[in-house]
Amino acid sequence: MKLAQALQERADINTKIEQLKQRLYACVYVQEGDVPDEDVASLLKELDESHKRLAQLIAGINKANNEIFADGKTLTELIAVRDVLHSQQSVYRRLGELAGNKANRARGTEIKMNTTVNAKEMHQRADALAKKVRELDDTLQQCDWTADVEI
Repeated sequence: MKLAQALQERADINTKIEQLKQRLYACVYVQEGDVPDEDVASLLKELDESHKRLAQLIAGINKANNEIFADGKTLTELIAVRDVLHSQQSVYRRLGELAGNKANRARGTEIKMNTTVNAKEMHQRADALAKKVRELDDTLQQCDWTADVEI
C-alpha cells in the first residue's frame, strides 16, 4: 500500500469512528418499551474493529514517516517543519490584517492609534512562508505517492 493510500484510509476511518460515536450516542436512551434504532452491540463491534484498524494504520504511517527521507530529512522532520511554518504564517497574516485596519477610531475626538508593524511587510512574510509550505507539501505528497508502507 502506498503511504498516500494509508493516509486516506486513516482519514476515512477517523470519519467513520466519529459517525459511529454519534450513532451510538443516539442509542443511549430510548423510551420505556421502545428499542434503539440500531443494534448497540453491532455498532460497538464495528467501532472496536475501526479502532483496531486505525491503530495499525497510525503505526505503519509513523514507521514510514521515520524511515523515508526527502531533502536529507525524514518525513516526520519535514512535517514538523511544515507545521511550524503554518503557525508562523498564521501569525504574520493576522499581524498584517490587524496593521492594515485603519478604522481604529470612530470620531476625530477619540485617541488616535498608530500601528507598530508594517502591514505590507507582514503580508510579504506570510506569503513567503506560504510558498515554503507549498513546496514542502509538494515534497511530502510526492513521497506519499511513491513510498510503500507496511500495514
